[in-house]
Amino acid sequence: MGCGASVQPVQNGQFKNGEKQSHGRKSLVRQSIHEKSDDFPKPMPPTTRKCDIFNVTNFADVDNYAMEAEDYLMASYPMLVAYLFKDYTDDLHKVRSIFRWISYQNLDGLKDIDKPKKNTPLEYHFCYLIFLLSP
Repeated sequence: MGCGASVQPVQNGQFKNGEKQSHGRKSLVRQSIHEKSDDFPKPMPPTTRKCDIFNVTNFADVDNYAMEAEDYLMASYPMLVAYLFKDYTDDLHKVRSIFRWISYQNLDGLKDIDKPKKNTPLEYHFCYLIFLLSP
């Protein structure tokens, strides 16, 4: 996935237009993503709409609960996950809870922390902050 054309490795190192090219270890062949193929289904409108699956007002309690997470929960993943998943049984509530917790974190507040413990949510956020601040 990316901005360039799709390419596939081939044995003879020859493109579809007959042109040869070598990229170090493997030769690649360019293949247009717009080529017609009967293997793929024809585009159709979705059977359900987004509002049928997700409505933000139905998740207000999940959002509020995730945003109320205390800082001590960043000491370990098991504690944080147990808190965020609460009694949720479906994946949509669990994913929404994780999303809201992550998006609510104040990364500016982590600048004063020296070194968090390894393999903790705090370490992940700290490393992400270092990445953002690096030139």
